[in-house]
Amino acid sequence: MPTQRLIRYLTALTLPLLAACGDSRPPQADAAAVLPPGALAEIRYTRFGIPHVLADSYFGAGAGWGYAIAEDHLCTLSEAYLTFRGERSLAFGPEAPAAFDFSFRKPTNLESDLFWRFVATDAVIARYQDEQEPELREMIEGMVEGLNRYLDEIRQGQHAGRHAACREADWLQDVQIEDAYRRLYALNVAAAQAAFIPEIANAQPPLGLVPQRSSGAGAPSQEELDALAKDLRAAGPARFRLSGRHGLGSNTYALGAALTQQDHGLSFANPHWFWSGPNRFHQIHVKIPGRLNVAGAAILGAIPVLIGFNDDVAWSHTVSAAYRMALYELTLVPALPTRYLLDGIPRSMQAVTVRVPVRGDADIEWIERTLYRSAHGPIADLSTLNPLLGWNPLKAYAIRDINADNFRIFQNYLRWNQAPSLQAFIDVQKELLAVPWVNTAAAGRDDPRAYYADIGAVPNVSDAFARRCRALPIGPVFA
Repeated sequence: MPTQRLIRYLTALTLPLLAACGDSRPPQADAAAVLPPGALAEIRYTRFGIPHVLADSYFGAGAGWGYAIAEDHLCTLSEAYLTFRGERSLAFGPEAPAAFDFSFRKPTNLESDLFWRFVATDAVIARYQDEQEPELREMIEGMVEGLNRYLDEIRQGQHAGRHAACREADWLQDVQIEDAYRRLYALNVAAAQAAFIPEIANAQPPLGLVPQRSSGAGAPSQEELDALAKDLRAAGPARFRLSGRHGLGSNTYALGAALTQQDHGLSFANPHWFWSGPNRFHQIHVKIPGRLNVAGAAILGAIPVLIGFNDDVAWSHTVSAAYRMALYELTLVPALPTRYLLDGIPRSMQAVTVRVPVRGDADIEWIERTLYRSAHGPIADLSTLNPLLGWNPLKAYAIRDINADNFRIFQNYLRWNQAPSLQAFIDVQKELLAVPWVNTAAAGRDDPRAYYADIGAVPNVSDAFARRCRALPIGPVFA
């Protein structure tokens, strides 16, 4: 849209970090009621640097959002896009540790590139895009427009003295629509597959014989099983939860009218989250008169608001204790380590050759590795947890991530951003079952209730089923 423009203002307005449903509403005086002629979006900044975006369309709202993120976090977000495209080795070399913490142990750039090219394929990203409703798709497309507007200004020499870490870097490039969806998909799998980047990227079929054990080459001994159970129980809280990180939990309170002693509830958010890197929050207020008026925060590159409030509802999250993955033990066909039994029938793993670009002495070179996928998900070599969980001639292990096919997540959030009441907010969560890996607490205007739910996508593994499924004693870790 070459005739339209983004307008930036700086004002002395302030936006509270915490908001309550009650007397508080998203700011109304932060932007004019009508956009200037020809403007795509108008961005005004508070005294504390909070962007307020006014637009007359979802595309325009996304454009203002994208421009504001680029102005605040150009280098961090651009490096995130580079990461999810699987091009870190090309920019920074294959052996260096990846700067972003998406797993328990930081992967190398090569491991990161192999993982994202294996998991976030073109086909997966195309499905993600196709399954979005028009308003959200327009907003994401607008965000890409805003990001690239700002990049154009950087190339024209504007914003002098800013973004020194990347403005001259050869890896700083225009953002594609696919980049935006890859960033969203990275949040999809943050609580499961992305916690096992090295284990998935390095999983290779075994060579040689079954490792000798005290009980022989067959089943492990009871002592070995007991040791495995102990290792997994010890690793569980740190290894099988979101990013394997302690402290990513947050506090949030939703209080009903009985405690507020008014006719409405109150919502309080205290996120414990990243202070830097691509997963940090970015605070924003977005308004499309008559259609959207929401303030709060979103993880960099995600859209729309993930924690915040509109005219009628306020909500927040904490990290859920429910697992968003299931570990499958595969019984392999003897002497054929890439074939396994599924319901007693031999089946071949899908072999995927992944190619990663690496800068050579004179030109781009390519590193190739074949990775494997079962019907349940990617194969992972978990021998770093316990040798019995490695890929050996008898067994292999696959990780099924419940959110790998959950393309409803950000549609859920856009509907929450638009929710006209607490009941409508609740109905959205129950209808879409999309919330990925967090609990939800909310309060509504003129509603005496306080709402709490851990409703979303989870594996269909009941406690009873977990107790029955004990070929290895790992129930306590994943149940």
